[in-house]
Amino acid sequence: MAKFLTTSGTSYHIEQIIIGAKTNIILLSPYLFLSRTLLERLQDAERRNIKIVVVYSQNKLRQAEIEVVRNFKNLDILYSPNLHAKCYFNEQEMIITSMNMYEFSEKNNREMGILINRQEDNQIYVDTCREVKSILAAAQRCDATGEPLASPPQTSEQNTVSQDNQVTETKAFCIRCRGDIPLNTHRPLCSKCYVAWVKFKNRKHPEKYCHQCGLEVKTSLVKPICKTCFAANKA
Repeated sequence: MAKFLTTSGTSYHIEQIIIGAKTNIILLSPYLFLSRTLLERLQDAERRNIKIVVVYSQNKLRQAEIEVVRNFKNLDILYSPNLHAKCYFNEQEMIITSMNMYEFSEKNNREMGILINRQEDNQIYVDTCREVKSILAAAQRCDATGEPLASPPQTSEQNTVSQDNQVTETKAFCIRCRGDIPLNTHRPLCSKCYVAWVKFKNRKHPEKYCHQCGLEVKTSLVKPICKTCFAANKA
């Protein structure tokens, strides 16, 4: 069930969303002015090879922060001039709030937020993901200083397609062991797990993880992705 958050609760759970991410983090905030703690948490996520997407409309990063962010290999920064929504989420939890990722807001403002769990509040999570996909599609990819980049954004919320309309390799998960494999719903098992599966060849045998997001849910070769990913892909 969705949970109401005060200022301190919102700040705490934004940090927990970054800490708890297994595959991706998406942060939408009009104002981008990171506290030292959040910057360090994002550095930790970068070291864990977590995909990070930040969408903003006002870049307030200081030079020292810019130098840190420039070294991130798994970060997309997107500029959306009419962004006013504040939303922070990973593959399991989401916060919709009044709080910017702006140190001043955290320390001086009275903020509110709602914490949403993907499994318990699935429809809200799915609906929000659809709107975020629309925002990402309309945003301009930038570098850490805010300068536009020529290439389009490529995020875990969108299929990555090359100019010749061939789908490029996208990270996904083995539905049995959660090992990293390319996204391919026709081949959702890693080589090792496939060898074990092929002995019985039961396509309805219950597996443990979503092929697309890696969340621990009931899947199978027939249905290798969770309901949330299935709904988001149809949007």
